[in-house]
Amino acid sequence: MVNYTFVYRCEMKAIQDTIYYRSLSQGRTDVEVWDDRFSEDGWDYFSIVAFSQGTAKKLAYIRVKSGQLQRRIYDENGDDHWVEVA
Repeated sequence: MVNYTFVYRCEMKAIQDTIYYRSLSQGRTDVEVWDDRFSEDGWDYFSIVAFSQGTAKKLAYIRVKSGQLQRRIYDENGDDHWVEVA
């Protein structure tokens, strides 16, 4: 039986260990990783948010699969794409 709480905590820790996360949270104490509780095609989805005084602002949308991390970006036409996170 898989302990999904442990798996998600590991994935959340992996996100927090990225240069990308550290750049978003540098000098801030309100940045958190939230589990979106959504999976598709083996990808687990997370949001990086700034949460302060009851208000959350989404800073990034991340997905994780087998140790691979990607963030969602948008092109000039508004189409979304996934790029690797360092």
